[in-house]
Amino acid sequence: MPFLLLLWRLLTLKSKAEDMPYSFFLLIFILLANIAITTFSMHSPEISEILGLKAAIVSALASGASLWGMLRFKKLHLRFVQLWSAILAVDTICTGVAFCSSHVLGINSFSFLMGLLLSGWAWWVSVQFLVQAFGIKPWGAMIISVLMQFASVMALFVFLPELAEILNKANS
Repeated sequence: MPFLLLLWRLLTLKSKAEDMPYSFFLLIFILLANIAITTFSMHSPEISEILGLKAAIVSALASGASLWGMLRFKKLHLRFVQLWSAILAVDTICTGVAFCSSHVLGINSFSFLMGLLLSGWAWWVSVQFLVQAFGIKPWGAMIISVLMQFASVMALFVFLPELAEILNKANS
């Protein structure tokens, strides 16, 4: 129960990323949960479960590697486990709630708006965690967050060209 309370406090910005336990095993558990939920939320007629799984793994590892690289560059790499655990936990919860709401409510404008708001909230919470971890202003943390997302998307296109083809066909 205390861990669920901590997750709630992270989601509502009442706790900081450094309040997460420094546990590599907890990070792996949250990473696996994030990959599972992301895989399920990506499933569509065009994207198979295997391709969704590959995309979730590549995306998560690329964002984690970019975060570690930026922390290492600033000599703050000891904060990585707690920071990435907190960011992944918030993202996992928000993605899971958005995924469940779209399946319960169906795909409509309300569930789309709810997913958009939850994604925005997860991004804003992660920006706040980055502000605290790097000791920078919010605009700097927003840039770091965008760089992490850019690294994730670039890794998807480099390592999964079949996903890029599916997305290009969908946009055509």
